[in-house]
Amino acid sequence: MACLDFVAGDYQFLAGAAFSEAVIANQGFCLHRVRFAQAIPMAEGFERLAEHLQRAGRPGTALAACELRSPAPQSREDFNAFNQTYLKHIEALGCKQGDAYPVTRSNMAPLLSKPSTALLYAFTYTEALSDPVSGSIGSDFVIAGKPENRLLPDGSTEIVQAGSRSAPCRFTAQWISRSYGVPLRSTGLRIWGCTGTPDGRR
Repeated sequence: MACLDFVAGDYQFLAGAAFSEAVIANQGFCLHRVRFAQAIPMAEGFERLAEHLQRAGRPGTALAACELRSPAPQSREDFNAFNQTYLKHIEALGCKQGDAYPVTRSNMAPLLSKPSTALLYAFTYTEALSDPVSGSIGSDFVIAGKPENRLLPDGSTEIVQAGSRSAPCRFTAQWISRSYGVPLRSTGLRIWGCTGTPDGRR
């Protein structure tokens, strides 16, 4: 899997479907993450996102990642319907290249404080490095969220360790870590280069 250049966003990406597998900032740029004080409905969230980019002097195409919150896990039909709405916001910012969508994303369904509608929790965009020398440390990158499920031979999926209460965490964590590693191997990046998670923990 090769990285594609998204010149308008100042980053490269690994193509996926409705969102990319990973985004890597170009040399001379870094990734800047913004988290709302409180997650807000998606339509309003994208309006405020666009306003923030404008204030920061960055184009809409600088958007690199979105972090979403959903009321519950979605069926395939609901997921496709959700993507239609989501992609309208992405396309309005100019974040489309051919048939590919460069922006990566994560979408979590919280067990506690469940929202009543889809929310925008945080977003990430590219900005020029204030100190070009710091770019020699390594490229900033962000990767898509991964569900705890795996593809079966018949094309269906199953949740890893579903219903298990006997120390499932280590196995699940190992499985997800391997899943994250797959899209990164072709870029030269490694999972242990990560410094943060979708909820902002470091």
